[in-house]
Amino acid sequence: MARLLPEPAADEAAAFIAYVDGTNQNPDPRRLAQLTDLSIAGWLRSRAITPDPDRVRALRRALALPVAGRIDLLPGAPDLLQGGRRRGLSTVVLSNTDYRDAEIYARDLAALGVADLLDAIVSSVDLGLRKPHPAAFGAALRQAGCRPGEAMMVGNTPWADIEPARALGLHAVQVAIDDPPPASAPRVALVRDSLAEVLDTLDALA
Repeated sequence: MARLLPEPAADEAAAFIAYVDGTNQNPDPRRLAQLTDLSIAGWLRSRAITPDPDRVRALRRALALPVAGRIDLLPGAPDLLQGGRRRGLSTVVLSNTDYRDAEIYARDLAALGVADLLDAIVSSVDLGLRKPHPAAFGAALRQAGCRPGEAMMVGNTPWADIEPARALGLHAVQVAIDDPPPASAPRVALVRDSLAEVLDTLDALA
């Protein structure tokens, strides 16, 4: 964190996390407005610090810890992305996230070795709205340069990924590699073992 912010960056980041935990103001993931920057600005004001945009952005980015050595790609993810490239498809990351803007996401995906297999990143931090808001899917479709019926959403959360995508006319594939989906999950193509299975669904739609 010290690399991202002037001192006392680490202290500020830790204090903000304690503030959120202690006051129960962590944004509800079902809210459609992205509240991270507002929460950070409010915390800075509580410490009599002017929440100018650069300071807010720097603190948010400091909270986005690098993924290298902490997070692994799901099984089959590189195969899926490479397969999309071979098929001439556009691949866009659409993510609800508290701290990662598109630039930080690109850093993390580069560390994981897949940044060059993606065409765009749509982060709720940049957009100001979270899935399942239709505008989030609209932003991803614009980045991909396609209409809903030409697109496929691959996600693991029925209420945020699968149901809204289908309602907007996208194809959808639910990922359930680690946990089985609930009985109430929408009836869609289901990936259980490896994301590479999505390629079969893509080919079936071609």
